[in-house]
Amino acid sequence: MVSSYTDHEAGATSVVYSPRHNLLITGGKKGDVYIFDIRQNKLLENFKAHTLNTKSLSIDVMEQFAISGSSDGNIKVWELPTMRCRETWEDVHRKQTFVRPTGVFKSPVSTYGVMEVGVVGEQIYSCGADRRLVKR
Repeated sequence: MVSSYTDHEAGATSVVYSPRHNLLITGGKKGDVYIFDIRQNKLLENFKAHTLNTKSLSIDVMEQFAISGSSDGNIKVWELPTMRCRETWEDVHRKQTFVRPTGVFKSPVSTYGVMEVGVVGEQIYSCGADRRLVKR
């Protein structure tokens, strides 16, 4: 192992790397986003991006923007490297709450909204627990 980051209180659930900016961006279970400078091997900043799990992260091919998707159903577009929020799209994928068998999972209830975000060309795609694929 070359490096290990243990900064997320409840654990990280998503990660994306920006080679142009040498940034490692991670999303956490509590809706937080952490930005690490891998050249200096240090945490640059962290902030609350969503109300629930930051489920997915993506970066456009020109590395101008990072996109985050959350279990809260929202998608946010962040400017790179500043991570200033440029746009917020609320309820892109409706939150779904599932009750799971007790004793099998740590938590018997899970909430899912946005499951995955991706960038293809100039389009942002997302899929969610509502069974929809959305193109923006």
